[in-house]
Amino acid sequence: MEKLPCNNGEEQVLEPPRHVLEKGLVLVLEHAVEHGTAVDLEDVLHRFDYDTICLLALGFNPKGLSVLFPVFPSKVAAHYIENCLLFRNVLPSSFWKLQQWLQIGVEKRLSKSLEIADRFLDDCIAMRREKLREKNHC
Repeated sequence: MEKLPCNNGEEQVLEPPRHVLEKGLVLVLEHAVEHGTAVDLEDVLHRFDYDTICLLALGFNPKGLSVLFPVFPSKVAAHYIENCLLFRNVLPSSFWKLQQWLQIGVEKRLSKSLEIADRFLDDCIAMRREKLREKNHC
């Protein structure tokens, strides 16, 4: 089947995930096979998602998908935010709204996770602005 030329930027959008796939996911899985180590596939795929989303949305690759499996507070916060959104869709709204008002349980951790995510995004925006300033001054 012949591939039709694409002028809508589709290939540009697919390039970052391809890069994370080739330079991250494949290398981590090859390393695990070569050394005979077990890896938590769910954690590996979450790291792949996190790196890809950061690269697409922020233009920044945190490189959480590496053989060292670094811990990033922003990755942990993002994962917890996802779980809280699921929690909110499963339980009655009055239950989670009460937790939110009292700042207990899942909603307390959600508030802390959102603060971490906000700081991370602020740092990414500041880095991006600094790069743009440097680029404009050169």
